[in-house]
Formats: sequence, C-alpha cells, structure tokens
Amino acid sequence: MVKNKILTKYVILTLLICSLIVLYLIITNLEYKIVVRDNTFIGIKDGIFKKKSDIVDFDIPYGVVSIGAFAFSSCDNLQSVNLPETVNSVDNYAFFECKKLQEIKLSSNLESIGDMSFYNCETLKYIELPNTLNEIGSSSFAECKNLKKIILPDSLESIGEFAFENCTNLREVKMSDSVSKVGENIFEGTEFINSLKPDEYGCIYLGNLLLKANDTKEYVKIKDSTKAIAAKAFINNIRIKNVDLPLGLIEIEDSTFEGCRTLESVIIPQGVKYLGEYAFLNSGLKRVVLPAGLEEISYGAFKDCYNLVEINLPSSIIDIKGGSFYGTKYLDSIKEDEYGCKYKENILLEYTGKSAEKIEIKAGTRLIAGSAFNNAESIKEVYIPKSVDHIGRYTFTKCHNLEKVEFEEDGKLTTVNGHSFDLCSNLKEIKLPKNIKTISEYAFFACGIETLRIPEKVEDMDLWAIAQCLSLKRIELPKSLKGKYYYPDYRPKIDLVFY
Repeated sequence: MVKNKILTKYVILTLLICSLIVLYLIITNLEYKIVVRDNTFIGIKDGIFKKKSDIVDFDIPYGVVSIGAFAFSSCDNLQSVNLPETVNSVDNYAFFECKKLQEIKLSSNLESIGDMSFYNCETLKYIELPNTLNEIGSSSFAECKNLKKIILPDSLESIGEFAFENCTNLREVKMSDSVSKVGENIFEGTEFINSLKPDEYGCIYLGNLLLKANDTKEYVKIKDSTKAIAAKAFINNIRIKNVDLPLGLIEIEDSTFEGCRTLESVIIPQGVKYLGEYAFLNSGLKRVVLPAGLEEISYGAFKDCYNLVEINLPSSIIDIKGGSFYGTKYLDSIKEDEYGCKYKENILLEYTGKSAEKIEIKAGTRLIAGSAFNNAESIKEVYIPKSVDHIGRYTFTKCHNLEKVEFEEDGKLTTVNGHSFDLCSNLKEIKLPKNIKTISEYAFFACGIETLRIPEKVEDMDLWAIAQCLSLKRIELPKSLKGKYYYPDYRPKIDLVFY
C-alpha cells in the first residue's frame, strides 16, 4: 500500500514536470525566433502563434556582421528593416521577393550586396547606399519596379550583370568614376537606359563606363575617359572592323567582343591587366597586341578566332586559363616538341600528343596553361622543372593513367591550383615541392592517393582539396595546420599525423 502511494506520487510529480516543460516550450515559442550563427543572421523561425510572415518592421540585433542567404525568405509582409552598423555584408537572396518592403536602412559599414539580394522588392522606391560599399552583385535590385532613383557611392568598384534590370521606373542614376568592373545589361529595361543617347560611334556611356554598343560604325573610337566596358557590350556586332581602346582601361570583361566576325585587329592598351572569359570568342581577329603588364588571360578569351595568326605573350602574364587559343591558326602553327607539347617561349600552352607515356616539361618553362594536359589518357609520368612557378586550373584533370609526378628540387611553385590533378585515379602518391604555400579547392579531387605529406610552408589548404580521395590511408600535416578535422563515419579512418 505504501509502495503504491509512493509510486502514485512519482507519477504525479513526473506528469507535473512534463506539464511544466510543455508549458515552458509553448510560452517560449509563442513568437518567432531569430537565428544567429557565427555573427551571421541566418533567418527567422516561426512561433506557434506569431510567424515570420506576420513581421512588418524588423531591427537586426547589434553585433550581427552578415545577413545570410534567404534570411528573410517568406517574410511576405515585411515593410521596414534596420541594419546595425556592425553589418558589412548582405548575402545572396537575403531579401529575395520581399514584395512589400518599402524601406531599409543599411549599415554605414556595408561593403557588399550579394546576387539577387533585393530581387523583386517591387514596392521599394529608394535605398541609400553607404560610402563603404564596393560591390553590387548580379540582379541585386532587378525587378524593383518602383525604384526611381539610385546614387552609387564613390567607393563602388564592381556592378554585377543585370543589377538593375527591369527597374521600369528607374529614371535617375548618379555615379562616380570609381567603378572599374561592370556586368552586362545592368540597366536593361529601365527608363534611364532608354534616355541615354549613343555617341557618334554608336556607344552608350554612363560617366566613364561604356554600357552598350548595339549599332556602331566600322571604326569605333572609345572615349579617352573610359575606365570600363560592360560585359557583352559589343557582342555579335557585325559592323565593327577596328576599335581604338583608351589608355585608362583596366579590364576587358567577359564576352565584350564575342562574335564580332568583322573585327580584324586590336591593340590592348597599357594598364589592362585582365582579359575576361570569351572576351573575343569567335571573332574575326587576325592580329592582337597585348600590353606589358597584362596578368591573366581567362578561359576561352580567343577561342575559335580561326584567323588569328599573330599575338604576343608578355612576360608579365601570371595565368592563362584553358581554351584561350583553341581553334586558332596561331596555336595550330606552333610546332610540337618530341613529347607533343606546344610552347611559346617559356609558356607551355597545350599538349596535343596521343601516345606519350612520359612527359618531361622543358627546362626554363615558367607557366603551364590551364587544361594543357586535360584528358591525356596515355600519360603515366610527368617531370616538372624547378623553373615552373604556375600550373593552371584543370591542367592534369582526367589523366586517369597518371601514376607519377616528379617535381625538381627547389622549385618556384607556391600554389597547387583548383582541379590541377583531379580525377587522376591511378595517382597513388605525390611528393609536393617544399615551397608550396596554398593547396586550392579540388586540387586532388577523386585521386587514387594513398599517402600525402603536406609541405611545412603550407598556410592554406582548402577543405575540399582532397575530397573523394577514397584510397587515402595516411596524411601528414605540419603542426601549423593542427586543429580539429572531420572525416565521415561511413569512410575508412585515415592516419592523421602532425610533424
């Protein structure tokens, strides 16, 4: 009898505790909750009675430094937001389709606005951009149909493609001369772009930016004050034969002269450091002069320029991406060495061999272009001389039979670039040069590596550098990289050794 009473008391006490817990959970979850992780505002979690769709006005807590992707998704009634001074970035899609958003106070320390951050905020009429902002992402304010005026700050350097596309009521834009990188059609579908008149050569400008050039003459002289040409500004122009580029230009953007079949020659002026992806793809170029100081030729920059026979490669070039000269008479005219490699001075541009099992890269070679040996099935061994200071992305990708890579001692190479050796399934071991400091993303993706020693000077190794290396049994890391490492439970454990 006594035992039953004690048992009854325990049952009642347990029920009481459970009831209190349930009551606590109900009370604490009546309203929505904000989710902040590592000083990033992740989003808002619905409460029982009050949901994020009910929010009209919202103040971001002080201390938050970033507004995360999709942070305000489904906040259908949001009208006003206040960002504290601690916020320095608004990530992609942060306020995506907040259609009732009318007012937002940005942080005076904001540096970047991500892609599609305010896409289709159709009731937003005005937004003040701070003087710390340096980047506006692609389609950031696209479809903001009630946006009427925008003042771009002096600090702004880059505007992504379609940034203000279809802001149909946008009539006034003010901008300084600081912008040096511009995507395509940033003001397409606005009253503003329709109000701009082309110059005598058919080019439309905003300050020192050339925005578009739809209907040009055979000869085009770009204004001396021009600092940037928007991506695809001259794409598929069938009239232009010669273009005079100004000295103040810094970059040739992606696809700027793509498909200009009548364009015959171009002199890239001093000061240009970068040629964008497909910059002159499938154009009629025969002759190109590149400037001293040029650093990068991006993917496919001169691809399928069949008539191209003359081009110089300045010693300042740091990187040539894959496919830059594919489909040109220039590349076809370069003779292969005994291994099937094509060199221009101290740059290895392409491997065209089919049967070589061993490749010895020529002594004195400084740069190996991206994708140079991509999918070279026959190669089993590669010797890389100490003179090489850059190996491009995807250089040895899909060399499935590659078993040995030998680097000459005391080499200049400091970075293993992204995808350099990915999908080399028979590469069991590789001794990296001692001067390597950086190992980039997917550098050895899905390789057959069983043991790997990371050189002592490595300061940065990407989390995905050895992803899908399922045969990896042992990895040796310098003590400078000591920390917590995670390896999935469903994979065999590896020996992690610090030296």
